[in-house]
Amino acid sequence: MVRTILESILGPLGISVLDAYYEHSLPINAVVLLYGLVMLVAWSNLSRARSYLVGSVSKQLESNGRAGRKMRVEAARRVVDIPYEEALNLVRIPLVAPWSALVPRRAGRAVIEGLLPAREIVAEALDRMDSLSDRDGDLLARRRQWWR
Repeated sequence: MVRTILESILGPLGISVLDAYYEHSLPINAVVLLYGLVMLVAWSNLSRARSYLVGSVSKQLESNGRAGRKMRVEAARRVVDIPYEEALNLVRIPLVAPWSALVPRRAGRAVIEGLLPAREIVAEALDRMDSLSDRDGDLLARRRQWWR
């Protein structure tokens, strides 16, 4: 029944394309699945690198002691060193991609710096520190212990 509806909608050219898909559906679906897995790995690699960089910058700002709610991003950028090379070492499969990308990029220092600018990393680290300082002091102490 569905086939007859599709045949009436698609016409003769559409039917030939549909038949070709039915004949070759396994390799076509395998390629689509492989593409999806590669993109998932690339997205998770970039997410892992971002988390590492934000955590590292947060630790540097905490050890600095002057960081806090009133510290500006530009001032914090001058104080911290963003370890892009260490974040690159966390990436096992050398592909990264933001969520909106359709094609992954080969992971390299320049690519990671372009996808994760220093300003965004420092701003996110300051936001994380502010959100932790707003909470109960006991919780903050437990989290700091957990980070170490």
